[in-house]
Amino acid sequence: MGFKDLKKELVFLAGWSVIPNAAVILVCYLVSGQFVPSLLGIAGGMFTMFADMVMLWLSLNIFLSRGPGWARAKAMSGYLLRMSVVGLWLYFAFSSPRINSFSAAVPLLYPTVLFRIRGIFFKDGV
Repeated sequence: MGFKDLKKELVFLAGWSVIPNAAVILVCYLVSGQFVPSLLGIAGGMFTMFADMVMLWLSLNIFLSRGPGWARAKAMSGYLLRMSVVGLWLYFAFSSPRINSFSAAVPLLYPTVLFRIRGIFFKDGV
């Protein structure tokens, strides 16, 4: 998987997450009456999602370039690093009164949902 493939996946995620982002911001605004904390949550969640995808891509490239024994030994450390970054973002978002926690967590679910939808409706691989 080259850099062009990563760029294609990130563009897909950014494009298809616009509508859910707008919906989350609208719901959070209607519930809490505050626009900026919802926007900060979405922005931070999207940044964290993209950082997670880039770190996954880097880990896969490193693992595939080396032998299978090395990859097995180091795969868990890459996973723990990625989950630590996500966990730190969520901790910061949930502990900060200036960030809407719901809007900070929802973008982290987009890759799973959007890639499954793409697999169901777009058989040609988009």
